[in-house]
Amino acid sequence: MQNSVTKILFSLFIICSNLMYAQNHISGTLTLNEKTYNGYFSNKITNSTKALQFTSSDGKTHDVSNTNNAIIYFSEEGKTYATLGENGMIVFADVLTNGHVRFYKTLKENNYYIENTKSKTGKVELMNVDNVNNNRVNRGRLLVIFKDCVEARKKTNKSVLSKKRIISLIKTYNECSSYSDGYDLTSDEMSDQEYAFHKGIINFDVGVGYYSEANDINFPTYIDASDNTSGLSIYASVNISPRFVKSLIGRFYFDLSVQYNFNASSEIENKLDQDISSLFLTITPKFYFKDKDASLNPYIGLAFGAAIISYDVTDLNQSFFTQRTGSNTRFIYGLEVGTTFMKNFEGSLVYLPDFQNDIVVLEQTEIKSKKSHLSLKLGYKF
Repeated sequence: MQNSVTKILFSLFIICSNLMYAQNHISGTLTLNEKTYNGYFSNKITNSTKALQFTSSDGKTHDVSNTNNAIIYFSEEGKTYATLGENGMIVFADVLTNGHVRFYKTLKENNYYIENTKSKTGKVELMNVDNVNNNRVNRGRLLVIFKDCVEARKKTNKSVLSKKRIISLIKTYNECSSYSDGYDLTSDEMSDQEYAFHKGIINFDVGVGYYSEANDINFPTYIDASDNTSGLSIYASVNISPRFVKSLIGRFYFDLSVQYNFNASSEIENKLDQDISSLFLTITPKFYFKDKDASLNPYIGLAFGAAIISYDVTDLNQSFFTQRTGSNTRFIYGLEVGTTFMKNFEGSLVYLPDFQNDIVVLEQTEIKSKKSHLSLKLGYKF
């Protein structure tokens, strides 16, 4: 009887020991530098896993959590993970596809990476794959990954990309009927591939200027004259060279500018006194003739926008009215030429031809004013 109890207790001990061992030793394989080892992992991988040890069948221990480019396979759950270098740290990632092309998703930050092990492209990051605004840049990067498979490239060019769609494209590549080393990219594919990694450029500039305005003024039966005014101005601009201009990045910019022209006063034929100030809001596509790092870089641009013109007009003789104040908003357009010098400074000349500033002084009676504007500006870019 006593022997029977002892045997039962011993059997239970062995069973419990095996269960505890199984819980703390998870069978699987570890692949390092294309060599695969059988053995046991110290724990499973979750979003919060920081440490992972692997003991191979020959008794050697590997610190997986500090090893880059390791492929981890858990036999029981049939799940594959990898370790990736990201921002100077080793992170764990799901391996979403296997084969020639591997697709990874990091567990903690949900970042996506892809690599072609056949072409040895290294890991390439894909930007937020479910955001259609990233289709262009991600498509360019996939064309690099799929460069030797015509079928995968054709499907990539026609695809609206998402995680699910990328996995499908990878399957097409991994099952490609023919891989070609002598492939030819279309012009669009070459364009996507060449500029997929380029970033747009944004810079700013502020400056001062001196302006001169020519005015043709007509007030029926009272004034028909020409007048010139001048004054100081200040401006600020945001200059954007977007990624979609491709080879012109750094040479083609959209300049979004605000310019304030300080008050200018004039007296016309001893009959009218006027004080005029204005605010210009413009967008100017600019083309620079040299690369952005050139010490002297001339450019040309076409400006479009609006002028908000504030006026204060007085009839000195009080023949028709006493005083009128207000503002008008007018469409403006014109030409801008200039150059950057010493890399951070820019000088320009802006000409805005005919735009109206008609001022109503009596019912159905107005002072008609046709203006043209010339600005000389000096700014600092940063």
